[in-house]
Amino acid sequence: MRKIGVFITPLLFILFVGCQQAASVGNSGGSPSGATTTFTVTYNANGGTGTVPVDSKVYASGDKVTVLGPAALAKSGNVFSSWNTKSDGSGTVYPTGFVFSITGNITLYSSWVSNSTTLYTVKFETNGGSAIADQTGLIAGSFITKPLDPTKTGYSFSGWYKDSAFTTAWNFSTDTVSSAITLYAKWPTTNPGTTTTFTVTYNANGGTGTVPVDSKAYVFGDNVTVLGPANLAKSGNVFSGWNTKSDGKGMVCPNGSIFSITDNVTLYAIWVANTTSGLLSGSDFLSYSISSLSVTGTIDTSDRFNCTVSLIVPLKADVTALKPTFTLSEGASAKVGNILQTSGITANDFSGPVTYTVTAADQTSQTWTVKAKQWARVPVSGTDYRSVVTSGSNIYVGSDGWGSYVSRDSGATWSMFANYTKIDSSRIYDIKLANGKVYLATAKGLCVTADDGVSWTTYNKLDGKTTQMVIWDLCISGSKIYAASDSGLFLSEDDCKTWSTLSTAKTSRVIVFDKTLYANNGSSANLSSLSPGATTWTVYKNIQYVNVMLVSGSTLYVGTGFDGLFVTANNGTSWNTYTTANGLSENRIVGIMVDNTDIYVGTYLGLSVSTSGGARWTNFTPEKNGVPSDYVRGLLVIGSKLYACGDGGVSVTDFSGTWSSSALASVAAR
Repeated sequence: MRKIGVFITPLLFILFVGCQQAASVGNSGGSPSGATTTFTVTYNANGGTGTVPVDSKVYASGDKVTVLGPAALAKSGNVFSSWNTKSDGSGTVYPTGFVFSITGNITLYSSWVSNSTTLYTVKFETNGGSAIADQTGLIAGSFITKPLDPTKTGYSFSGWYKDSAFTTAWNFSTDTVSSAITLYAKWPTTNPGTTTTFTVTYNANGGTGTVPVDSKAYVFGDNVTVLGPANLAKSGNVFSGWNTKSDGKGMVCPNGSIFSITDNVTLYAIWVANTTSGLLSGSDFLSYSISSLSVTGTIDTSDRFNCTVSLIVPLKADVTALKPTFTLSEGASAKVGNILQTSGITANDFSGPVTYTVTAADQTSQTWTVKAKQWARVPVSGTDYRSVVTSGSNIYVGSDGWGSYVSRDSGATWSMFANYTKIDSSRIYDIKLANGKVYLATAKGLCVTADDGVSWTTYNKLDGKTTQMVIWDLCISGSKIYAASDSGLFLSEDDCKTWSTLSTAKTSRVIVFDKTLYANNGSSANLSSLSPGATTWTVYKNIQYVNVMLVSGSTLYVGTGFDGLFVTANNGTSWNTYTTANGLSENRIVGIMVDNTDIYVGTYLGLSVSTSGGARWTNFTPEKNGVPSDYVRGLLVIGSKLYACGDGGVSVTDFSGTWSSSALASVAAR
């Protein structure tokens, strides 16, 4: 499977210095003394087909070159990754948009990788410096090609770092890519060519005893470790930490915390009355939200050994660098690992749980776990839900074993709609809304209500003889009602009063596409079609064990039990097939939804999403992403919400926004 990932981490304030030099590149040497030599950049399709990009510019030595994109190049079964100085991909990688200084003629070869290969993006956070283009299309194990050094007025560049705290420099000669990352530029001095030093001074702020002394002289960007209070004391108070303001309204600096110095700093001792309760109330999150997503967290302190904050974030959100806004108990501070957290500023990756340590004024601490979930459970009973439909503010869901539930207020509240007490069956396999009525396909026939569930009529002898007929699927097209059952496929053109038999073979799926009837009534549940006016079915022997069908616009989608997803846009003349080889999580398909150009496929292993018409897929699973169940059978967008039915019940997620590569990457990262 090919997944595109972008991982962005926060800008924080910490640590060490390194230095890298930008490289000039070319396949041959520079100009001889006194001569004017020009160079060219040539692009080679390297086995691809289509239009090769052309750079018609003539460059002098040292000129900057911006690498072009692949234009319309393509290669069957492959995807473009990047350009390379060698045709076998063993040379230097040149991603699209990369800028380099030319010193000789250079040929760049297309690098092709299998559609199933995971590609990563590297971002460069210049921290106020000149912009550096992303490097895209990198595979695991790739070296990052060192970009030209960024510039920043009044600063000298000191290298790229793996983290915003500047603890570890990126080594372009030995470090390789294993995931989507961001590299951070460090600027260590405000006055190039001079040595400006800064100091850290501690102030007792009303306390008595020995004030700690930091005798070090720091340069801009150096790491400072905050000292302890030594033997400072204040009658009736306890020491709660240091602060950059004497009233405690500046930056909180707990003992042992680390910050990056940019100027002279005075740290004031903060004192609180010794009645402050640490574990019980002094080490809490009082509020927690993500303003960029308009999400407010739910705080749970019922278990003091497992305090949590739960966030429900939109499905399409990039959660890799969220900056939460929070308030803490008075005098408390929070850290993730060794990184001091600042409300609204410090970012964290919420692809997985984020663990905070909240330290109270009396230096006791409490562990908090914050989880960003994308799905919320709909309050309906039971499991094995198969269908969801809507009309106006009404939403109906059906379960194999728990009946049908309805919400009449757009999902706010839910109640039982129909079960064995009303229709003699709690096994609901399909729901259709038409002609002002609700039609239920059940284990004991076709049940119809014209008064929204007050009274019901059951049709269970569509062939005129079967006493109890299982109806698996319904299709309503104009005045025609098709019912797929164990006893065959039946048609009514007078609103269920009379029925004709279209097939006596067991049929579980039926749909009308471009006036042609499609059903799985062949051997091994083969897909078959019946053209208008025809009496003989056409059997598609290569499409067996049909589980689900969907028509969207001029395209028919067919999900099978073993062979993946089949798609036709020309009424069955030709088919495209998508399987695990293309990136689907599973070849057993149980649900399909199309939203504009995005395809959502429910499989035995969760939910697969393609935003590229099936060329690439991103997979959601219950374990990694909180999808409601492995078997996602029913999918439907209602307003800004996406409802998903499956073995785990019914769940809903915020479906607003648009997919981005970084949002898809945050899915892949989980």
